[in-house]
Amino acid sequence: MKIDKNEIKQIGIEAVLTSATSQGADAIKETGLSLLGEILTDTAASLIPGVAGAYASYKRTRLQRNIDAFAEELASEIERLSEIFHLKTIEQKTELDRLYELVLEYVIDEPQVEKIEYLVNGFLNIAEHEEIKEDFVLVYYDTLKDLRIIDVTVLKLYGRYYMNSSEADINSYQDVLDKHGISYEQYETIRRNLVRKGILTTKTDIILEKDLEAIEKAINELQSFVLKATNPKNKSRLPTLKGLKLKSKDTLELTKFGRDFIRYFLEENKV
Repeated sequence: MKIDKNEIKQIGIEAVLTSATSQGADAIKETGLSLLGEILTDTAASLIPGVAGAYASYKRTRLQRNIDAFAEELASEIERLSEIFHLKTIEQKTELDRLYELVLEYVIDEPQVEKIEYLVNGFLNIAEHEEIKEDFVLVYYDTLKDLRIIDVTVLKLYGRYYMNSSEADINSYQDVLDKHGISYEQYETIRRNLVRKGILTTKTDIILEKDLEAIEKAINELQSFVLKATNPKNKSRLPTLKGLKLKSKDTLELTKFGRDFIRYFLEENKV
């Protein structure tokens, strides 16, 4: 859903910070940006074209829910936002308002309210860049848009060594299965989806020398077994053949894009 640019100026970052200044940062954190929520809800709802009945009611309810969550998340980071904004040049502030507008469009259309915190976190982390490129922003936000909370949970599993996150209850794939009540096959589907998105990649861990040594040893043992088994004069007990376990295997790891994605959206704020 696109937001009218004239309307967005009324609720731009400077307007938000002005409201925070007048109300006090502590009050903003406690109550959330209620004024922002009211303006955004009315503005965005008026842009829903020719839809009536239950669907319109559903859209407005989701809109209100998302805006309330967005306002609450932004309110909790109002001091950080103020610090970032006031360090910008006039040109950079214009870029930041454009970033803000883009993020609002994703907020309005997001079907899972739990993801709003990641949208806000990404906004603040990207806002700290000296230069904000729209294509760069869209690539990351489009990727997040296509992921669901369960995808994010699996991603956190792979990114737990890169994150300063307090979510310590996800340490294995079994934790993911238990938390979301899914099967291992569904978990594998999610992993494949993350590979398709360019967030995870297959890393072939080849330990050829050790594998070749293991194969050579297994062949020698098999030859010895066959010789003894086919020798009619052999009275000794046949040796037990051990299973061959190769070390080479395919594993998944984060790509650079995946690590950057985590850094922008999933890491807890350090400020």
